Amino acid sequence: MTKAARLYEMLIEGLLADEEEYFEAVSGLATLYCKMGNYEAAECLALKADSDIAWRYPKPAGKLISTLSVVYRAIGQRDELKKILESRLSRLKGKKNEYARAMLQVELAAIYGESGDSGEARKLLEKAESVAASHREVDDLHLIRFEISKLNMHEERFDEAVSWCAEALRDKTARRLHYAILNVLGLVWHGKGKYARSLQCLTRSAAITEKSGDLVNTIATKLNIGNIHFELREFDKALDYYVEARRFFESVGDNINLGGTLLNIGNIDGSVGRIEDAISAYREAIAIAEREQNSRLRVFSMWELANACSRAGRMSECFNAFGQVISLCSELGLASDLASLSCQYASAIIKLTGDVEKARKYVQQAADIAMDKEFPNWLAEALKVRATIKAADGEHDGALEDLKNARKLSRQHSLKIEQSIQLAEIPIFQASGQVKRASKALKALGKVRDKLLPREQAELYLHTLNQKVILHTADEDGEDDVRTFVRTAAKTAERAADKVMEWRTAAASAELLLAHGLVPDARSEMKRAVEIVGEILDTLPEGINKEQVMDSPAYEEIVNIVKKLEGKRPPGKAVERPAERAADSSPDPQDDLTVNRSFLTEAGVDSRLLTRDGIALLSMTSRLFSADLEPQNMLDLMLGMVLDVTDAERGFVILLDSRGKLHHKSARNIEDKEITSPEYETSFTMVQQVIKSGKPRLVEDALSDRELGGAQSVVNLQLRSVLCVPIVAESEIIGVVYVDSTSIEKRFTENEQALLEAFAEKCSGPLKLLLRHEEDQRKIENLGETLKTTFSYSNIVAGSKPMREVIQLLDKVTDTDLSVYIYGETGTGKELIAKALHSNSSRRDAPFIAINCAAMPESLLESELFGHVKGAFTGANSDKTGLIEAADEGTLYLDEVGSMPLEMQAKFLRVLEEREIRPIGATTSSPVDIRLVCSTNTSLEELVEKELFREDLFYRLNVVRIELPPLSTRREDIPVLARHFIKEFAKELKTGEKSIDDGALAKLLALNYPGNVRQLRNILQQAFVRAGGSITPNDIEKVITGQEHQPEPESAVSRKLSLDDYMKEFILAHQSYHNETELAGLLGITRDTLWRKRKSWDLPRPR
Repeated sequence: MTKAARLYEMLIEGLLADEEEYFEAVSGLATLYCKMGNYEAAECLALKADSDIAWRYPKPAGKLISTLSVVYRAIGQRDELKKILESRLSRLKGKKNEYARAMLQVELAAIYGESGDSGEARKLLEKAESVAASHREVDDLHLIRFEISKLNMHEERFDEAVSWCAEALRDKTARRLHYAILNVLGLVWHGKGKYARSLQCLTRSAAITEKSGDLVNTIATKLNIGNIHFELREFDKALDYYVEARRFFESVGDNINLGGTLLNIGNIDGSVGRIEDAISAYREAIAIAEREQNSRLRVFSMWELANACSRAGRMSECFNAFGQVISLCSELGLASDLASLSCQYASAIIKLTGDVEKARKYVQQAADIAMDKEFPNWLAEALKVRATIKAADGEHDGALEDLKNARKLSRQHSLKIEQSIQLAEIPIFQASGQVKRASKALKALGKVRDKLLPREQAELYLHTLNQKVILHTADEDGEDDVRTFVRTAAKTAERAADKVMEWRTAAASAELLLAHGLVPDARSEMKRAVEIVGEILDTLPEGINKEQVMDSPAYEEIVNIVKKLEGKRPPGKAVERPAERAADSSPDPQDDLTVNRSFLTEAGVDSRLLTRDGIALLSMTSRLFSADLEPQNMLDLMLGMVLDVTDAERGFVILLDSRGKLHHKSARNIEDKEITSPEYETSFTMVQQVIKSGKPRLVEDALSDRELGGAQSVVNLQLRSVLCVPIVAESEIIGVVYVDSTSIEKRFTENEQALLEAFAEKCSGPLKLLLRHEEDQRKIENLGETLKTTFSYSNIVAGSKPMREVIQLLDKVTDTDLSVYIYGETGTGKELIAKALHSNSSRRDAPFIAINCAAMPESLLESELFGHVKGAFTGANSDKTGLIEAADEGTLYLDEVGSMPLEMQAKFLRVLEEREIRPIGATTSSPVDIRLVCSTNTSLEELVEKELFREDLFYRLNVVRIELPPLSTRREDIPVLARHFIKEFAKELKTGEKSIDDGALAKLLALNYPGNVRQLRNILQQAFVRAGGSITPNDIEKVITGQEHQPEPESAVSRKLSLDDYMKEFILAHQSYHNETELAGLLGITRDTLWRKRKSWDLPRPR
């Protein structure tokens, strides 16, 4: 491409600017730049088409205007392009200019087509086609007919589009357009649901453009290939294409294609449960569509937003978006889109409001369009949704008939929707008493559970919960088993990011728990379901009656279960459903989901694990995790059980820390040196292979293995069988489990491999926590060393009498356990004093734990301080040590303690009085030994008078009071502090030390310091960066002028700042002078909201 560009440039330099050859060279170079994505250079050259001289030569001028059209449509300058085209058309009159006019009409037609006016676009193209045919311009005739075929595709006249594309691909004179024709053909097959044929055409198109170096069209085609992979649920492949496209379109400023790519990325986010990310991407795409006036992008972005809002339970926004996009599709005549939209709108209506009649109307509209236009994919989808609506209305036979017909269509046209049809069948089987058929379907889906989308997995758990209720007998599942299954179902529903699925799962869990007599647990789940339903109903559009919605089939489940809870059925009694009375009273034992072994199989558990030894190992592993054992002892016991169950002779567990370092955590009958030494390289080689590949390695006979047979360790030890599996936590390899055997009779099999993999999976979570705990301990130890040097009293810079008195008081209380209360304005160094107090005390080797009570939302503060046990509340998926307990034997520093809520103050007072801590959800307390240091910038006495702070807690805290004077009252410290900071900056920036002029010090001494020492440090830091070898008065003046005498800034409106950007600027400008509560008040938000925004922006409060 570079050589070609240079050749064109040489031609242009050697030609006169009014010759046809000149414009041919310019058009060639402009086309080249456009294909490379260099739109700026392409535009510069293509604008030569807007000259009278260029249009003396219609062919090169037509190519230039075509390039300009591509560039301006991509970068969103459609209006400017339209003006140029219409202006040029008005000047080109008469028979001699009809060909030139035709070329301009082709580009104008593209603008009308993208704006949704396909009628005007078709008129212009037909006029241009007639002219090109009369002039016998074959290349241009192909181009015009190609544009007509694109129009046919967008209007869903698929047969006409396919017919012309097939004919053109056979025509050698159309070879220049084959890549584009294949692309259109691929999109047509995509629209018709023929994904394999679509992928074949698009792949051929991309190969052609890639070979020719046409980057723009290569990326556009790859984007379409990504869409096919998305339809086939190959999300990783699709995302690779989308990310590549997004980067390219951003770099070249192609806003239209960027909007389409954002839409596609949002679709993947939504499919894997990241619903808020998806909504954000759709809104960004809508904004681009509206800005660029692109109707099709607006249709698809609004459409996906409607579906995402349906899942998020935002009814008003969902129905509003569906209404808008259905109107747009009707106006634009997009039949297949209208079919799909109506189908999805009907689904949203039935699940959110239960309006059967309205849902029937829209799904029938979808089915009619799909049959009329012969869209098998949308007809199958319509039948599936209609089945759901019929089932909600009690028409079970009709619902199953619709699903039967949908299955036929799926098989005839390879639509790959068999699993979604099975999921739709299960609740109908359950409601109509066909329990065995429901069990069979659950079993089939359980085998492929890992291949299902998060929403489908959640739906599978929901149906399984209901099936367990239907087939319940009180003695089959233990209470712990039930609670565990309920927690897993809830977690899966949350991951699916579908509010309706979440409340239905919680309601079904409540019914199952009630059936087992676990009334408190059932009430807890039902409370959660009711809360979610309340959130959904709060988003009802105006004009829809909430009571009527609650009486609809959509919320029948929750109403019935609430009534059962109010009735408090006797523990252990099965909760009957109408369907049960119609069901076979004695289900086949082979089909009974209440048998643990059978249910585990149906839930997707490998049957190889369901041996007596396998179940025993996994059961004992679970019990050991819940036992109060030291991690090392627990790991040793578990490894011993693995060796017993697998009949292995030796084994070890190795963990991998975040730095990639291996740690030998447990070993049986093998020493550490044997694992890593050259003499025994086999085990270490396998460990490395498994860590690198992430896959297990099984060698049944090591002596006869090609790779291992000659290894010294195999020969010396006469190793026979070797097995090594990875330990994977949160998609990250954190270690391996290795076993081997020298017995001739014992060869590890796939059964042992499956068992070891299951063991590794069960251990992965706790072992990940163990690794994190050990790394945290190392960090705390390292931090302790830092504290010893950084926060000694010698590093508290002060020469004034007030500060000398502070240091004297610190010396007196250092080695006591007395509580210390530090009071001082923002920026006076309260945390520095607290750290110095700790690092000079006898507790210096124990943790120093700090928490800002004002920066933490009330909803999280209790959990952070006290910790919680697993299952204490929704989201508590594991035990968590609270900060109070983490500070055991060390120092707990509570900054802004005056912001602690009153209810929390009472609980904290109890900790100080009883010296015990009880995590949330725990039944027992643990002793805790802490030294408490707290601080405020607001007088606690004033808060006590206002009844905002407990008086009894105040006296507990105010044992030793240290008041830090503001900098304005100890100006003699300013020179000392200034020189200290200058040394600090030089060290941080790795530069030479700088001096400070007396005049500069005088400037500093004359200032007021509402931000205290922090403000002084900030001024000096800016001056240090500005200054040469010495900081002068001028350097200080520039900083002060920048801070205090800035010109009136532009308003947020004039700068077009978003609300978030304005808030971020405000916080950065004022956080040195206000605490979090004050900042939140100035912004008109709660402290919780401020905390969440800081977290989302990664903008922590400076210490």
